[in-house]
Amino acid sequence: MDLKLLLLALTLFWKYSVVSAIVRCFKCEPRFASYQMSHKTCEQFDGSDKFVHQCNSSTMCFKKKITFDLGNELITTYQRGCALQTMSGDQKRINGKWTLVNNIYEVYKETCEENVSGEEDRLTNSLHCYCRGDLCNSSAKYSPNFFIRILSSVLFLRNVVRYII
Repeated sequence: MDLKLLLLALTLFWKYSVVSAIVRCFKCEPRFASYQMSHKTCEQFDGSDKFVHQCNSSTMCFKKKITFDLGNELITTYQRGCALQTMSGDQKRINGKWTLVNNIYEVYKETCEENVSGEEDRLTNSLHCYCRGDLCNSSAKYSPNFFIRILSSVLFLRNVVRYII
C-alpha cells in the first residue's frame, strides 16, 4: 500500500512540476478594443476557464495595465494574453527547400516594468508584466497549480521518509 501511495505522489509531483511544452494564459482585451463579440473584455475577467487560451507560439504570458488621465477622470484598461515571441517570415532550409518556421524567441524578462510618458495636457501610465507558467497572468498572487505542487511535494516527501524508515 505504501509503495502505491509513493508512486501516486511521485506521479502527481512529476505531472504538476514539469513545465509543459504549451503554456496556457488568460486572454482578454481592453474594453475599447473589443469590437468583435468573440473577444472577451478584461472588464468581465473573473479567472474562469472561458478566459483560458493555449499559447502555441509562446513560453510566457503578459498582463498590461494602462491608465489614461483625461483631466477630469482616470480610465484604466487591462489586457492579458500570450507574449509575442515569434516573427513572421522566419525560414529554415529543410530537405533542400526553404520552409516557413515558427521560432520562439526569448526576448522578455520575468518582471513588471512601468512606463510613464506624458504631455502637459495628457498623462498615460502603463505597466507591462511578463511571467512564465500556466495561468500566471491572473490577478492572483499564486497560480492555481501552486497549491497542488505544494501538496504533492508534501505527500511525496512523507511517503519517501515512510518508505525508507
